[in-house]
Amino acid sequence: MLDIKFIRDNVQLVQENINNRGMKANALLVPEIYSKRNSSLKNIEALRAERNEASQKMKEKLTEDERRKLIERGRLIKDEISKLEIEEKQLNDELFQLVRSIPNMTHPEVPIGLEGEGKTLEVIGINQKFSLKKKDHLTLRK
Repeated sequence: MLDIKFIRDNVQLVQENINNRGMKANALLVPEIYSKRNSSLKNIEALRAERNEASQKMKEKLTEDERRKLIERGRLIKDEISKLEIEEKQLNDELFQLVRSIPNMTHPEVPIGLEGEGKTLEVIGINQKFSLKKKDHLTLRK
């Protein structure tokens, strides 16, 4: 499996490799989904930091009104984090499914074409023919 950052940085090269191998993966979607996932992760981390800050403020002496506002904001943050985590998980699953469908890069000397179109470059040794008859495992046991 190729590294996501490699695909993102070399998307045209990877897509060309996919086309040369006759596969149907789409490397052009990787940078877009990767960016969305990272953006979602940053939003989640920012909300967690805000939640932790609110939690620290709750330890201080506060008026009832201030405490109620912090509690309400904490609930809103919790709901927002759970929604973003679901979205991030979906993006992550989609990204890794897409990356798994992308084949490894081929060596530059490999001819372009489908697998069945390959040609033999060199044969080493000879194919030996034996005059012995094939025997199954029951016959060999005797």
